[in-house]
Amino acid sequence: MSLRVKARGCWPLAIAFGLSCSRSAEPPPPAAREAGTELPSAEAPAPAWRDRELSFERQGAKLVARGQIPSMETRRQIEARARPVFRAIDGRDLFAAAGPTRESYAPTLELMLDALLLVDPGAVELRGTELTIHGVILEADRAALAALGERLPDPYTFSAGALVDRKEAQRCREDALALVEGHAEIDATMADEIAALGRRCPAPLRFSFHTSSEGPLPERRARTDARSQALDEALRAHGLGPDDFAVASKGADLPLASNDTAEGRAQNERIEVELMVPRP
Repeated sequence: MSLRVKARGCWPLAIAFGLSCSRSAEPPPPAAREAGTELPSAEAPAPAWRDRELSFERQGAKLVARGQIPSMETRRQIEARARPVFRAIDGRDLFAAAGPTRESYAPTLELMLDALLLVDPGAVELRGTELTIHGVILEADRAALAALGERLPDPYTFSAGALVDRKEAQRCREDALALVEGHAEIDATMADEIAALGRRCPAPLRFSFHTSSEGPLPERRARTDARSQALDEALRAHGLGPDDFAVASKGADLPLASNDTAEGRAQNERIEVELMVPRP
């Protein structure tokens, strides 16, 4: 159950304790009707607002936008605002859902993008009029996130999702990198250590397996497929699930060095580790 707070200055509390903020007016109490108090007459029916679901996810310098928007012009506006900050913008999963839009919708989208700059990795989700933020954040940036919340227009509300300390999450990632450094695949002992690490990490980890261009193309992909699958099975056997880790098979598509030399091919046989967006 989400506790909702109606006050202008509730965002710092919301971020700290996972509450919800709302500034929309409450309806007249039933007691007023029972006492025969005259209520304002109904005016023209309110527009049937189209409440859309939309999410922005950040992974470093990449922005992924998914969900419903009023028009493709909105997509162009999102991309224009995000382009100075993000090197890559993926809006392939945005689609137009026509319908009346509140005047406060556009400034809310801007606030979503501003909030996303404070979490890395992170996600900002809008479901109807409820805004939720998840991510890895510096403790010093929580106040800035609260300040953004003070600008959230009616009738939108805020719920703090999973926000974890960036320093602690980065230490966890560095420990995982130390475990896999110099390795292209995981043995049983390493899997045990990674599982123990995954149980204490505040944010999930993604392990991406890469290889060199040695051998036919199907063989290269098969190598990283087998290595990633082996780690996936080992961590699941330890009781970890998709909220704790992910694996990815990259084949030879993203080399770090030239495959023309033995040294370069050795560098390309590797495992990379990234933080993922935490979820409640």
